[in-house]
Amino acid sequence: MKKVLFIIPFLSSGGAERVVSIWTTELAKLGSDVHLLVFHRVQNEYPIDKNVKIHTIKETKKAYSDLTRIQKILELRERIKHIEPDVILPFISHVGLMTTIATIGLPLKVVQTIRNDPRYNPRNRLIRWLRNLSVVLAKRCIVQNEQQKFYFPRWLQKRLVIFPNPVSSEFIQNPKVYLKEEIKNIVAVGRLEYQKNHKMLINTFSKLASDNKKIKLRIYGEGSLYTELNNLIKSKKLHDRILLCGRTTDMRQVLLDSDLFVLSSNFEGMPNSLLEAMAVGLPCISTNCPGSCDIIKDEINGKLVPVGDEEALGISIKSMIEHTGSAIKMGEKARETILSNYIAEVSAEKLFKFIESI
Repeated sequence: MKKVLFIIPFLSSGGAERVVSIWTTELAKLGSDVHLLVFHRVQNEYPIDKNVKIHTIKETKKAYSDLTRIQKILELRERIKHIEPDVILPFISHVGLMTTIATIGLPLKVVQTIRNDPRYNPRNRLIRWLRNLSVVLAKRCIVQNEQQKFYFPRWLQKRLVIFPNPVSSEFIQNPKVYLKEEIKNIVAVGRLEYQKNHKMLINTFSKLASDNKKIKLRIYGEGSLYTELNNLIKSKKLHDRILLCGRTTDMRQVLLDSDLFVLSSNFEGMPNSLLEAMAVGLPCISTNCPGSCDIIKDEINGKLVPVGDEEALGISIKSMIEHTGSAIKMGEKARETILSNYIAEVSAEKLFKFIESI
């Protein structure tokens, strides 16, 4: 059985971190020798199975940040040499680049991972080119959907394998129950960054809110655009109806307490927040970007709207509110989609076989 090492900067906040926590845990349950290397520890880390061996470069963010770039790569190399893995899976683009450099000359198999739309992420063109080079140099590469796979040249695609994100069992256990056929509480989840385009959602909600005094919007996530988005909300005098809620340690309960999920992203990889909302049975609306369109079949298990189209988003939200019965049925279909294709245990079994085959 191969020793597998996952590498990620830290273990909280984002979708990639969530996937790492799920896959390492499920692989450990299958008996794999699983190791996890984080650059530093943080508060509110995602839970990890006790049989996963956790390693760190530094205990705190400050201590890690004090290292130079060269020192960070050298420290990474030393940890990898100490762990002696058979297979390495780095998560997030810059980690993949660092791992490629840190493993030069070492007899190790690196499996790169694409966690976002490779056309736009990383945003820096040079870094994107270097990311592509790291995929070329890797033994294999995991992508999340066919669009990501087709981004790369045909000769390289045979070394790429599609693994959609897994959904944690906690979101599967209890579905959303509507005591009344009514949609009042709208929720969005995602970093407060350009990619997620919360500005469009806020603008759309403000137009709907003038005609519907019952609806509220809660946005969960942190990021650099907090002040800008908060000022936008204040300018529309909706600070009591649009809430920037920051992070939560109980996303499952947040979703169960909501009536409608909206994802307004400009681009995505495979959005965990959407998968989790669908898993609990929430009606979902998403922009029609790669990742989302792999999960949602329009008007069957959710609604898709063009990227950046405020008017279309408003029409879809209003339609869900006015036809709640149909919306609830879409939520039920969404849950069926997750149960059929994205269960964590099934995903981990496939990953286990893939790792052992390398």
